Parts: sequence; C-alpha cells; structure tokens
Amino acid sequence: MKGIKLGIAVLLLLAISILGVAYLGSEQTGTFNLGSRNTTAREVRIGIIDDFSGSGAQWGESERAGSELAVKELKSEGINTKLIFEDYRLDAALAATSAQKLVNFDSVDAIFSEYVPASVAVSSVLKDKNIIHIYCAGSVSPLAENYNIKTFMDYAENCKQLALKFKEKGVQKIGVLKAQKEFGELCLNGVKEVYSNVSIEEYAGLGEEKDVRTQIVKLKADGIEALVLPGIEDDLLYSLKAMKELNFIVPLGLSSEENTQRVHNEYSDMLKGSLVFGYKEVSQWFKEKIDLELGKKPTTYEPAALGYIHIKQLARAINACPAKDLNCIKASVLASPSEELLGFRGFVDRKAVFDIELKELQ
Repeated sequence: MKGIKLGIAVLLLLAISILGVAYLGSEQTGTFNLGSRNTTAREVRIGIIDDFSGSGAQWGESERAGSELAVKELKSEGINTKLIFEDYRLDAALAATSAQKLVNFDSVDAIFSEYVPASVAVSSVLKDKNIIHIYCAGSVSPLAENYNIKTFMDYAENCKQLALKFKEKGVQKIGVLKAQKEFGELCLNGVKEVYSNVSIEEYAGLGEEKDVRTQIVKLKADGIEALVLPGIEDDLLYSLKAMKELNFIVPLGLSSEENTQRVHNEYSDMLKGSLVFGYKEVSQWFKEKIDLELGKKPTTYEPAALGYIHIKQLARAINACPAKDLNCIKASVLASPSEELLGFRGFVDRKAVFDIELKELQ
C-alpha cells in the first residue's frame, strides 16, 4: 500500500513539474500548451515615426488619434496591439535613429512612417530585417525595396490634374513653387505634362524655409496667372504671407494637406478660385470619434483616417501570419479590402489607391 501511495505521489509531482514547465514557457512565448489546447496571447507591436512637435505636428497629432482609435477597435477583434510613437521632427537622421530603436530595442513587427524624410531613412534601416513598412509620403523611390508599401496621394498625377483644370479655365502662364523634395519634383513633372513653359522657383519645403519673398518676387515678375505650390501647412502659410506683403494674388494649386482650417482662418480672402486636390470628405461618424479621442477638433482629419486604416491593416496581417514572415504579412496587407473611409480602394503595385477629388475654393 505504501508503494502505491508513493507511486501516486511521484506521478503527482511529475504532473505538477510538467505544468510548471508549460507555464514558464507560456511566460516567454505567450502560448500555453496542454495536450491539444493552444491559447495564444500575442501582442502586435507597431512603431509610428511621425512629427509631433515640428512643422508637421498638426498632422502627427491627428494621426496619433486615428491610430489609437484603431487599437481600441482591434481589441474587440481579439487583436492586442501596442503602438510605439517616435517624434522625429522631420529630421531624416533622427528618423533613422528612431527606426533602429524600434527594431533593435522595441522589437516591432511593422513601422508606419510619415513624410519624405522618414520614408527614405527608415527604408535604409529595414534592409534584411523582415519588417513591413508602410510610409505615408509623395515619394516613390522607397518602392525599390519590396518591404515598403506606399500610401498617400499621387503627386505627379494630381498636379497634372491641377494643371489641366487651370488650362481649361484659360490660364496661359503657370508657375510652380517647388519644394526641394521628391514630391516637389513629382508635382513639377505633372505640371510639365500640360504646360511646356513653366516658371519654376524652389524652396526648402516641409516648413524649413520661412521667408520665400525672393521666390515670389521672381514669379510675380514672370507674370504667372496661377501658382502650384505643393507642401505642408507651414509652407503655404509662409507663401501666403509673402504674397500678401507683395500684393500678389493669383489662384493657387494645392493639396488638401495644406488646405487646413488654420490657413482659412488667416487667409481665406486670398484663396478664392484656388484648386485643391485631395481625398474624399471624411465620414461624419469618424470625425465625431476623433473629436472625442482628441478632446477637440483637429486641423485636419485626413491623417487620423490614414492612421486608422493602415494600423488596422497591419495589425490584422501580423496577427494572421507567423512572426516576422514578411511575405505573408505583405501579401495580407496588400489584399486588404476597399473601404469608404477616405475612399480607400486597395493597393496596386504596393501603392494605396484612393478616390481623389479636385475642388475649387469659393
């Protein structure tokens, strides 16, 4: 009888040991295995590299709200998502450092970055890292690497549409105040498809150049009848300030990224007749959710919608695929269905496609 009791005790101890090992394994991997049962508590980790304190901060603030709203809704789907925000203030070197931190210290599964400086810098860091990267910028050069997916508007095509509309309205001489960034060159190329003779002046772009009076003086002397000015909110504010001081008012060709409430509050009288290309109007239900998330109205809802859409796509793809399986994650993201928010129509050749509208400001 004692031998039987001893044997039972040994078996109980052995069972407890096995359970203990299984539990310790679950602490390390997030998975607890017992027989055929498999309960996974995986955390999707996504790094967001954006400007939260520089010239593009109004965009970053809105995008943060949309991304955080996405995380709350993903939780109801059983997808536990952690966002790690990096403020790079439109400094490419800082973007590269942020990407290295996210990869080597935070062990992220994906990175979502904003603006041209980050798109190129982050892309160079992610070589051979098996990490997917969605970048929101006009630049197309990062697409040379197959782990990059582009979102945002097509600057070459949409600046071409601006130029066509100006030509239809009878504008004979057009000017381009071109940012010294890839999106500026793409926009200029689009305008040149319509006008053979374009007056071109350059500026640093992305809020770097605060006084563009010299460029405006030259464009005024050229007698231009309309001015295409790709950039961000600060770029447009500095340009409108110079145009007002120099008493030079012509219709502008803009992106919706520049067409913010702050711009209208300060210069609405100078914007009549200007053309703006951009996404379709953000849905009212989404605006209300973002207002609650921020506790106020953002200057623009577009970045909130972009963050909301793409964080969900990334988290769902990463959750559905084996860890760091770049091909699986990429294929899953690229197969994301269309949705009405912001007119997202899917991905073609690793580029997001949106319904784009061209409107005239009254």
